[in-house]
Order: sequence, then C-alpha cells, then structure tokens
Amino acid sequence: MVYTPLYFYGYYFVCKLLHLHPITNLLDIYIAGRVLSFAFFVLQINILYKALKKYNLSAFNSLLAITLFTVLITGGFFVAKMDGVKIFFFTLFLLLIIDYFFYSKTFRSGVFSIIAAGIAISIKQDALIYTAISLGILLLLKPNKKTLLYCLSFALFVCTLFFSYYLIFGPDFFTNIILFNLQVITDFSIGSMTMIVILFSFARTLPLFILCLLNVVWIYKSKKWSSPETFVTALAVLFFGFAHIAMLRPGAYLNYSYEAIVLLTLSFAILLKRKPDLLQSNPHIKIAVLGMYMAGLF
Repeated sequence: MVYTPLYFYGYYFVCKLLHLHPITNLLDIYIAGRVLSFAFFVLQINILYKALKKYNLSAFNSLLAITLFTVLITGGFFVAKMDGVKIFFFTLFLLLIIDYFFYSKTFRSGVFSIIAAGIAISIKQDALIYTAISLGILLLLKPNKKTLLYCLSFALFVCTLFFSYYLIFGPDFFTNIILFNLQVITDFSIGSMTMIVILFSFARTLPLFILCLLNVVWIYKSKKWSSPETFVTALAVLFFGFAHIAMLRPGAYLNYSYEAIVLLTLSFAILLKRKPDLLQSNPHIKIAVLGMYMAGLF
C-alpha cells in the first residue's frame, strides 16, 4: 500500500458489515464507497456552514461561499477513494485549532484537533504536510508556551501513531508511503497531461486567490498579526502554492487542490465579513460575473 491504511480498513469494515463479497458484489462495493464519500461530503458542508456562522454572514453570503466550495470540489471527492474523507477530518482539525487558539480556547478543542489530525494523516499521509504547515504558521503568530506545548503533544502523538504502524506492518511501511510517493514528472512541456492539470487547477482557483490577496493587504494595513483571519489567510496563500507544486507528482489530479480550496473558501468568507455589502454596488453585474465563473467551473 502507498497510503496510510485507515481508509482501507474502514472501507473493508463497511463492506463486511453489509455482507459484501469482493467477487460476487463488486458493483455494490463500489456503490458503498461512493455513498461513504457522499456522506462525508454532507458532513463537510455542515462543518463549513457552522464555521461560516462565526463570521456572522448573511444567508446569501453563506450560501455563496458554500456554493463556491461545492463547485470547486471535483468528482474525486465522490468516488470510492480516501480524499473526501481525509479532507473532512483535516477541515475538522483546522476548525478545532482555530477554536482552541482564537475563540473558546477549551482544552477539549485542543485534544480533539490532534485526534482529527491523526485520523486525517492515517487516511492519507500528505495530511501530515498540511498539518505541519498549519502548526508552523501558528507558532509564528502565537509564539508562546501554549502553542509550543500543543506542537510537542502533536508531534508525540504522530510519532506514536507511525511507530504503531511500523510495528504492525514492518519496515516496508515507510518505504511504501514515503519513497514510492517521492516522484516528480520529467516532461514539463505545456502539452503534457500534468501541466494541463496544473494550469487548469490554477485557472479555476485563481479568482478566489486574488480575493484572498485583498485580505493580505487588509491584514498588513491593520497589523492584526495574531488574529484568526491572519492564520486562515496565510494558510490559504501557502496551500494554494504548495498544492500546485505537489501536482508535479506523476498521476496527480485536481484532488491535490482540496486543502487549498477549503482555505480559500474560508478566506472568501473573511472578505465577505469585512465587506458584507460587497455585492450591493452594481449587484447585477457582480452576480452575473460570479454566475459565469461558477458555470465555467463545471
């Protein structure tokens, strides 16, 4: 296996629960995987909506942000694959650490955020890179004992997790999930499939990235360095760049941009919070432009 094993074992458990045989019920197994992915998509929309409520957005602006997220997420979220499940737990991790460090600051949020991150990493190991970037930004914004203790606890939990996998699967486990994934394309021509995917992904997420840069300017002028808005915006910028670099891996597709899309959606919500009347001046033109943008994503 070239991915961490939790999704496969979870999928296997669901199939056993439904008494699905891998030979006689092959189509049913595939349908069960798609239903599982769709269930986590519904959960993803639910937690995003709850996160947007913290920004006190109007019903229209909340619907707009959720709609943009929905149309940017591609079919890879709904197939019998781990990406949609991983994104749910990674988003849950993000929202919980934002709550822990910027809002309620309850110990429970901190503990559950580490557990959510561990599940995301156990589903697909690239979540470790995104969680590490998140914690790095958190240390820059809040360099205190609480953040350092959290990062050390997180590191201890992840090391324990991977050591457990080493004991279960043996030394080949790290060879499979790390070395087999360290691949880069050799054909960088514009006409290559990988470059087409990168350019397409870049084009479809660029409008939200440009809006994200408006938040960067606002944060720089307001000097709100340790705010949740700064945390989300910084991650949106970094994830946007990293996602398109990661797509240089052979076989990469638009699912590599899902983490960036989550953060760009939250960054867009921050912009709507700052400018709730964004669509009030010349609303017909702006709504028409947004409509054409969303239509072009399909």
